[in-house]
Amino acid sequence: MTKPDGMRRTAVKPSASPLAPALLVRVFLGLGVLCVLMAAAVFTVVPESVKKPVPEPFSHQIQGVIQVFQSLTFWRIAPLTMLSQAGFMAVQGLWAGPWLRDVMSLDRTDFKLSSPTVRPDTIPPFS
Repeated sequence: MTKPDGMRRTAVKPSASPLAPALLVRVFLGLGVLCVLMAAAVFTVVPESVKKPVPEPFSHQIQGVIQVFQSLTFWRIAPLTMLSQAGFMAVQGLWAGPWLRDVMSLDRTDFKLSSPTVRPDTIPPFS
């Protein structure tokens, strides 16, 4: 069952209003100022470390990776984490374009789902 255009657009009215970009700019500027203030607070409050860390040999690092992969706790958590990330990537990759097309009535030329610095015509073909 398809919904009329008016019903689909009702859900996105707050984010699609002309006032939304101006509010988002204020929110992100405020968050940026908050980040700078927090960084300054950490820089002034946290004392410098007195002892220098000793670099660990590469063989110990490899043993640590092996220890993680042998851990039963890791194997209990890793599949759930991978499934949640796969779901997130599916939503972002597969459904973002159709949502912009169907709900926001944008054409493919109105939005970009790829990086602006890497254009498909600049990637050499595989040979």
